[in-house]
Amino acid sequence: MLGIDPISPDSPLVGPYPVPLFVVIYGALLLGIVLGGVGAYLGQHKKRAELRALRKENQKLKQQMDTQEPKQSHEDGLALLDDRV
Repeated sequence: MLGIDPISPDSPLVGPYPVPLFVVIYGALLLGIVLGGVGAYLGQHKKRAELRALRKENQKLKQQMDTQEPKQSHEDGLALLDDRV
């Protein structure tokens, strides 16, 4: 039996419930796993937002590089040296 009233176990306001102990233990484990997962997810929100912003900035910079620099031919090895000063 599971009694929830720790103040007066002789005349409880709620309970006692005829629940096997393994159900209580598994319920507590499941609740802990769910609450821990939610806490970890919420704790990583800042890092996920930062990563999303960095990816967006990276994509924008790649697009700027593609529009500014003309593609050079890799067939002519000396053409790569022409841009050096």
